[in-house]
Amino acid sequence: MTSHSAVLTARPRAATKTRSWLQALAALLLAGVILPAGLALGVLIIFESNHLILPGVNVMGADLGSLTPAQAQEQLNQDWNVHRTLVLSDGTHTYSAMPVEYGLYLDPDASMRAAYAAGRDSYEEELLQIFTRTSRSIAPVVVFNPSMARARFETLAASFAIDPQQATLAYTGNGQWTVDPGKDGQALDIEAALAQLNADPLLAMMHARVNLSVHTIKPQEVRFAAVATQAENHKSLVNKPLNLRAYDPISDETFTLNIPTATLAPWVSVGDPLAADPQVSLDSAKVQDFFNQWSQNTLGSGRVLEKIQGMDNLTATWQQGEELFAMVRRLPTSFTVRSSDTIYAISAHVGIPYWRIENANPGVNFDALSAGQKITIPSKNDLLPLPVVLGKRIVISISQQHMWIYENGKVVHDYVISSGMADSPTLPGVFQVMEHIDNAYGARWDLWMPNWLSIYEAAPGFFNGIHGLPLLHNGVRLWGSALGHPASYGCIILGLKEAADVYNWAENGVVVEIKN
Repeated sequence: MTSHSAVLTARPRAATKTRSWLQALAALLLAGVILPAGLALGVLIIFESNHLILPGVNVMGADLGSLTPAQAQEQLNQDWNVHRTLVLSDGTHTYSAMPVEYGLYLDPDASMRAAYAAGRDSYEEELLQIFTRTSRSIAPVVVFNPSMARARFETLAASFAIDPQQATLAYTGNGQWTVDPGKDGQALDIEAALAQLNADPLLAMMHARVNLSVHTIKPQEVRFAAVATQAENHKSLVNKPLNLRAYDPISDETFTLNIPTATLAPWVSVGDPLAADPQVSLDSAKVQDFFNQWSQNTLGSGRVLEKIQGMDNLTATWQQGEELFAMVRRLPTSFTVRSSDTIYAISAHVGIPYWRIENANPGVNFDALSAGQKITIPSKNDLLPLPVVLGKRIVISISQQHMWIYENGKVVHDYVISSGMADSPTLPGVFQVMEHIDNAYGARWDLWMPNWLSIYEAAPGFFNGIHGLPLLHNGVRLWGSALGHPASYGCIILGLKEAADVYNWAENGVVVEIKN
């Protein structure tokens, strides 16, 4: 009986143990479902709350997985817009630039949005993408600005541009002409380059290369047989020399230059060989170079040609058979001071008023000159401020006390004169008639000077001139018996009739040369 009771008591314990195992198994099974689900939900919340691009998503191989939108935009911009180089080449010349310079631009925002949307059609698909990391390649969004590209290609075109050389007809001299058929030019084919970018901007951005091409520009077609015939008709247009005349008013020298057609031939061109009225022209730069060389060889280093009259319309001057003309100008010179030289002695020696020499040498103490000292002597042409009257010249000799009137190289009058006394000498030099006064008054000496012609400024504001016998305020006529001997205060004195004749003959601008 005792044994039976024991058996009955043991059975309930076995059932309890079995239930506990089942509960534990159920709990384990439940945990195996809930924990993964919770983990998956947590990962999903992380990607959604931080707006992360899903793993495995890339833009043309650039992995954007787990990046924020801002990070993805920056990476796309750096990879495609900043660090990518667009190469442009015609096979000979190669140029590099950023794609955006030619209107190609990857839109980082639009490309990022496309990458962000990948794998997000549903939460199930999103979870699957997160855990499987399946590769999803997204095409970038590339935009193209044709106007920007055209502007850049037009700038680049300058590197390729070669203008065609048109056929020309050239005179070689001795009645002979040659025809140059010209040469082809070239230009960058901008439309072809634009077409490559416009056809598929994404492909152009991916390849990062533009194949450039140039097209040939042909010169104007010329019928050479007709040109040869026309050339015969043009001989008279070019069979002319070119003449230059130059005049040095200081030395009264005239220089002439004749440039023959044989020398001019290489500088002659005809605009349109077949034109009924051909435009023949001379190359003014070549002519000017020739004159410069001639001036150095003929005039020497101390003289130059001033502006050549007729060069502004060179071809017309040449075609009309007119001569070119230029004045010769003396350049400033250097003077070496000798012992006992004073500013007045130097002035008389070089024929320049003392005050002009002082002005040309600021800082020099002319009261303390020393032998061997170098000073600048201004140009003698500075004493000829007015346009020079050609064909007329007054020459005065101090030693002979005489005046000669020249017209067109011939003496038409000569007169006895009186020049300045020893203590008020007349300055030798080349001067110019600058002013006419019927009867000038000399306040310093209280006298009247009839038929006054100003010729040089002896001191600032004080002029010496040519005039008739002066008259004192008391009616006494001075120096009538002194003509032929120095008597004046520096002026050149003539008889009354002679002074009137010179006054009426010499207009302002006539050169006056005073010799010792």
